[in-house]
Amino acid sequence: MTGAELKRLRMTAGLTLMEMARAMGYEGSDENENRRIRRLEAMTRLPRDAALRAHAVALDSAVVDLRRRAISNKIGREVARLRKVMNGGFDEAT
Repeated sequence: MTGAELKRLRMTAGLTLMEMARAMGYEGSDENENRRIRRLEAMTRLPRDAALRAHAVALDSAVVDLRRRAISNKIGREVARLRKVMNGGFDEAT
């Protein structure tokens, strides 16, 4: 994983430097952890331990996104069902 990929992951997940550091399991002072993430994002290639931590964050982020989409799809189907019921059993387009 490169620093640019780490930054893209952080930006896609909508995390601040501090939130990314905490998500990766770093527990130092805010200033040190912000600096650590900035340094990692500037690297051509991340050290193995940092790359593994970042991949774990990416996986967690993907799982949350999938859950959010599943809930959204369920809500959408339920709304469509209720509209049909309120419409006397007919689709809105008919």
